[in-house]
Amino acid sequence: MTSARRRARYVPLTASRVIASTLGTLPASVLVAAAIARFAPLSSPVAFALAYALWIPLWLAGVCGIACTRSAARAWLICLAITLVAGACVLGIPH
Repeated sequence: MTSARRRARYVPLTASRVIASTLGTLPASVLVAAAIARFAPLSSPVAFALAYALWIPLWLAGVCGIACTRSAARAWLICLAITLVAGACVLGIPH
């Protein structure tokens, strides 16, 4: 691929994509951290500390990952999918 084609495919950040990357990934990261803590073979206080320590790095990784999407709709769909799967793991699967 030439550099001219790469520049032609660049899509600047839109407001919806920025909101999706900052606010849309927040519930996903909290639920993923809760799912990790719930299914980790640790005692309850240690699992809580693990979830509390992990949600901010997970959120920052999600922000960086979602900011690289090509469209705002794709960013919101990815956030929604991760949130639904993590929520189903936390709330739907019996422990």
